[in-house]
Parts: sequence; C-alpha cells; structure tokens
Amino acid sequence: MRVQRVLMPDSEAESWSVLGDDHVPGAPIERYLAYLAWGEKSPNTVKAYAHDLKDWFVYLAGRGLDWQSVTLEDVTGFVGWLRLPPQARDGKVAVLPTADHHCAESNTLLIQQVLADSKWADRLTDADRRGLSPLFWTHGNPTAGSSWT
Repeated sequence: MRVQRVLMPDSEAESWSVLGDDHVPGAPIERYLAYLAWGEKSPNTVKAYAHDLKDWFVYLAGRGLDWQSVTLEDVTGFVGWLRLPPQARDGKVAVLPTADHHCAESNTLLIQQVLADSKWADRLTDADRRGLSPLFWTHGNPTAGSSWT
C-alpha cells in the first residue's frame, strides 16, 4: 500500500488517497478521506490520516484481519506494532524497539482516543484496566499539562 497525492480535476484542489498493492484505492479508506476533504479539512490533515489509515490496513492485512471485526486486542497489538521501526514491522528483521518517551506520549494519546468511544471502553474487563494502568491511567492527560520530558 502507498499514499498518493491527487489533484481534483475541476478545482486543482489537493487531496490524498491510499492505493492498495493492486494500485486501486481502498473503498473504506477513500470514503473516510473524502469525508475529511468534504469537511474542508486541511490537505495536510487528510495526508496525515491517509498515512495512519495505510498503517492500520497494512497491519490488519499482515495478520489476516478484517477491519470490520477487530477487537480491543487487535488495537493494542497495532499500538505495539507502531512502536517498531518501519523496517521491522513485516517481521522479517529482528530489531529491538527503543524506549523513546515520545512513543509513550503518542501511544497514550491513541489509546485515550480509542477509549473515548464507549463502544471500546465498555468492552474493557477489569484485567484490561489493570493492564492499562501502568501506561495509561497513571500518566495523566498529556493535554492537561502533564510533563512528558
């Protein structure tokens, strides 16, 4: 998969698309990117979402998962996968991940965003909550002024 810049033929407005290995845009990704563009989001915002969605769908494809039936465990696995350097994500190269503090902040923010949706938060068991507490619950809300340095 790859992210491709596109220019709209009638207006020359810039947008972004995610092409599959067959060079065809993926329908669910395209619908969401079109929604963002229609909502007058910045092309840079659409580009960032395109890259993030490409990573998500690459992760799902590598594990034979359908995007419509992912579990909380799949989301957690994706967060761990994002911590790996890109060259190690296909499982062919053994690279030890670093403990970069920026990863902790962005992963905590990602988990907070996912759990803001009651659909996901309601699925947490007590064991899930205990597993998140070292990373998530004790670090506070980074947008509320916590120090991450």
